[in-house]
Amino acid sequence: MSDEDNATSTTTVAPTTQAPTTSAPNTTIPPTTTPAPTTQAPTTTTAPTTTPAPTVTLGSDVRIVRIFYDGKVYRTEADEYIEIKNYGSVSQNIKGWILKDISDGSPSFTFPNYILEPGKVIRVYTNEVHPEWGGFSFGYGRAVWNNKDPDTAALYDAEGKMISQKSY
Repeated sequence: MSDEDNATSTTTVAPTTQAPTTSAPNTTIPPTTTPAPTTQAPTTTTAPTTTPAPTVTLGSDVRIVRIFYDGKVYRTEADEYIEIKNYGSVSQNIKGWILKDISDGSPSFTFPNYILEPGKVIRVYTNEVHPEWGGFSFGYGRAVWNNKDPDTAALYDAEGKMISQKSY
């Protein structure tokens, strides 16, 4: 800051040719020009805007942990399954979440209202229902997961963000 900037508190006002005014005791007539401010207004800096998060939210506590892709049931491989685990410390409602074969684009399975407890594992079978594993099935009449070429399964939350994916 220069000495000129600090000088406003000791500036002497030159007499003017204006008519005298009546004022209360101990008041002064303001100068005819506005003095320069002694300090600059603080400038606010804003953080740079961030790009919206991509649709992939990998790193969730709920993850695909296994793809059993070579079923033992002849022709249909109805016993293939995807295993999903909640590694977190809180329960997760997976209602509206979608499990999908993204290598082929289908089939997909949408979860009903279901609370996946911490540390628990569920399975989604190709065309079998196992209540001890959550009771979920694609209801698909033939093999979902390719035995010869790698496939990829993806899990999406109810907003369509990818939560987990796994390939074999």
